Amino acid sequence: MDNDCLKKWQNKDNAIDNYRTDWDWIMPVIEKIESLGYWVNRIDGDLTIVDEVGNIICCTPTSSGGIESYYLIAVDFCKKR
Repeated sequence: MDNDCLKKWQNKDNAIDNYRTDWDWIMPVIEKIESLGYWVNRIDGDLTIVDEVGNIICCTPTSSGGIESYYLIAVDFCKKR
């Protein structure tokens, strides 16, 4: 289900589920979020999505800031939209 949410954003209905493991798959989703006027930011190990007035829309605490954290925050944002 999480990947279905991201597929909708990517228009990749028949795509292999690579969002968790391939930067080439998740980064276009992050870029689309940013193109909508949101800011994706990593501060002190937390990854956040902030709107144009500074409200935190999503926050994913992380330890490494790796691809998994970007995947999780993209899914969280997608589910809220």
